[in-house]
Amino acid sequence: PSGVAPASGVEESTPERAAHIPGLVVEINSGLCRVHLGGDSPPGSKSILCTLRGNLRHKKSAYSQVVAVGDRVLITRDGEGRGVVEDVLPRQNVLARPDPMKGNAVQQIVVANVDQVIIVASWREPYLWPELVDRYLIAAQRNALEVLIVVNKVDLVEADQRDEFESMLQVYESLKWRVVQTSTLTGAGLDALSQLLTGKMTVL
Repeated sequence: PSGVAPASGVEESTPERAAHIPGLVVEINSGLCRVHLGGDSPPGSKSILCTLRGNLRHKKSAYSQVVAVGDRVLITRDGEGRGVVEDVLPRQNVLARPDPMKGNAVQQIVVANVDQVIIVASWREPYLWPELVDRYLIAAQRNALEVLIVVNKVDLVEADQRDEFESMLQVYESLKWRVVQTSTLTGAGLDALSQLLTGKMTVL
């Protein structure tokens, strides 16, 4: 993943904060989070499991969780090979939805600090479901996130389905959504998709 410019309003560094280690949250499970050390470290770099500092759990927020995947955090080591999340840095953006347990008043963060959302669908096996694609488009637009639609398995488009296929994609293209056609079987479109992923933090 690439670096993203810090959001405005980031606090100036203090000696106490400077002693903290920057990290990127890549996984959350059962009250713990896995943090890649170094802020924007790529997958495969060193990571540790962290708990949350108690005072973080009591912060008031419009979101149901304190820490989300994609958050940039400051941690300290606990001396036992794990760490403690001391602070969550200001978010550039979030992809969020109403918390199913708490209603529309509270949002649940799907991911934070992304450069783009890629909606992946297949033409067949399973069939492309426009209503689901539209839901993701609406969620991304509400959060002012850049979106790319990837339609995979285009090798399954039969000759007598070509007009139907093109008409369906034209609906999105006419609304200025970018659409990439791919096939992992033939390799079609994969180079173009790779270029669009390079240097960006992407949520699929």
